[in-house]
Amino acid sequence: MEKSIVEVTNAKHMSPSLQLGKGVSQFLLGTVIDSYLLAEPFKFIPKFDKNSWDEYDFCEGRIEVYVDTDTRRIDAIACRISCSFEERELIGMKDVDLFRLLKVNHDQLPHEWLWVTDSERQKVYDIDDLKLQVWVSHDNYVKTLFVG
Repeated sequence: MEKSIVEVTNAKHMSPSLQLGKGVSQFLLGTVIDSYLLAEPFKFIPKFDKNSWDEYDFCEGRIEVYVDTDTRRIDAIACRISCSFEERELIGMKDVDLFRLLKVNHDQLPHEWLWVTDSERQKVYDIDDLKLQVWVSHDNYVKTLFVG
């Protein structure tokens, strides 16, 4: 069955809200991007190589939506500035508090350290059951969430 957008709220003024395994706020994984482009202001960043995605930034950059260029469907969504779940802000939260909130045992999660700048590495956890990737600073604070 084809997914469609019935109603899109004014994303510019909303706080991004994590929908586990589904998306962020009204942006849903697997949905064709075109409906959102008609309803919301956005910034477009074209893919830079054959292995990347087209990017659409909404809510003044608070929600980054990554789209397959062939299907135009949303493959991933990132939040780096703000994202809430059950009325709690996740960006800036201690990683142990996030994992407790999500009811995830992080000791058994696969993770790797990745360089995000020349001087900063972050620990990246993949929570496949929730379609969630959590990027954590060296001092254990959540920096970025990717859904998809």
